[in-house]
Amino acid sequence: MDLPTLLICTVLACCLMIMSTSAMYKLNKDEQYLRDWIFVGVFFLFSNLLAICANSFQLSSPIFPALGNAFYLAGHASLFSGVSFLVNKKSKWSIVLLVSVLTIVAHSIPALSESVTTRILVFYPIIAALDIAALVLLLNSRASEESKSYWPLILLLFLFVMQLLVRGFFLLTDDAELTLLGNQFEQTFGHLIVIGFIFLLTICFSIVVSWKKEIKLRKASVTDYLTGLFNREGLDNLASRIFTRDVQGNTTSGFILVDIDHFKSFNDNFGHAIGDSVIQAVTEQMSTQLRVNDYGFRVGGEEFAVLISNTTTPELMHIAERIRIAVEQCKVRSLAEGIKVTISAGVALRERSEISWQQTLNRADKALYEAKTSGRNKAVLAKNIEPDVNVAGDIAPNHCEV
Repeated sequence: MDLPTLLICTVLACCLMIMSTSAMYKLNKDEQYLRDWIFVGVFFLFSNLLAICANSFQLSSPIFPALGNAFYLAGHASLFSGVSFLVNKKSKWSIVLLVSVLTIVAHSIPALSESVTTRILVFYPIIAALDIAALVLLLNSRASEESKSYWPLILLLFLFVMQLLVRGFFLLTDDAELTLLGNQFEQTFGHLIVIGFIFLLTICFSIVVSWKKEIKLRKASVTDYLTGLFNREGLDNLASRIFTRDVQGNTTSGFILVDIDHFKSFNDNFGHAIGDSVIQAVTEQMSTQLRVNDYGFRVGGEEFAVLISNTTTPELMHIAERIRIAVEQCKVRSLAEGIKVTISAGVALRERSEISWQQTLNRADKALYEAKTSGRNKAVLAKNIEPDVNVAGDIAPNHCEV
């Protein structure tokens, strides 16, 4: 395949990447890393357009290889910048600019400006370093939910770096001197690899975006829009899994069922917007009292459930009381001075005879009813479980303003 055909194919691949990534960004404006990846295609496109111009008009000015290489390295730097934003929410455009400027400046060195082979041997390690940096970022974030979508990109970057190292090794051991815009096997093979790399990058970008969108949709289906807590579907999924583990193992979980006292009066007297603020304030205070492996759910208008795994009755009551005190001491800014928000709570630890989470939750619900009918603003332990806890002891005060 001759050089002009290879360059045109590369330009078409770049255009496809730009159009595909731009379309993905238009449909997913919150995926900001796509902006950096759009420029991957743009920089690769400019690099190849310059090569087409130099080849078509037989231009020998050193500015063409300088700008062409600067754009090509900027493309790899933009790829790294996009990966950085993907995993760390930080773009690296300073590196893109630095790499571009240094590449242009490097062409003023006679040894580089006069030898294509020398330029390749100098720039290959820089390209490899940028791609390895992106590879390391992706590998370090493999614990995240989105990490499964990173593996095609990880594999592609690894293979691309490996072929750079192999081609660099053969260049070092080969006495043949490459020429600008030449048709030597090394350059032809290099163009084919770049074309494949651009096509596969576009596919990898699409996989990342699609996977992240799928995760968001799954989260939305089990998440309450107002509080960010899990909804009833999320409760069913998580509680079933945790209680099955409890039955099979030697651990015990429990529920704290929380209800905002006299919530209807907030809506009736101040409006539903204030009522929403009260719900959000209670959610925030409740969440601050939970451990890493505890889960909060909104199971009704003003009713919440907390699933505490691997716990005991005293610990359950202690957490419930901490939540109650945190809410009581919290001032909601949207409410007038002197108006306080309180909660009632029902607490139940799974008994060995209970094989479903609904049984434990029902006992917590009965305990909650008892808390509400016996004065409210208290936590009540479900019957058939030995209280064995001083709920007033060892509870740190929590002063806050929401």
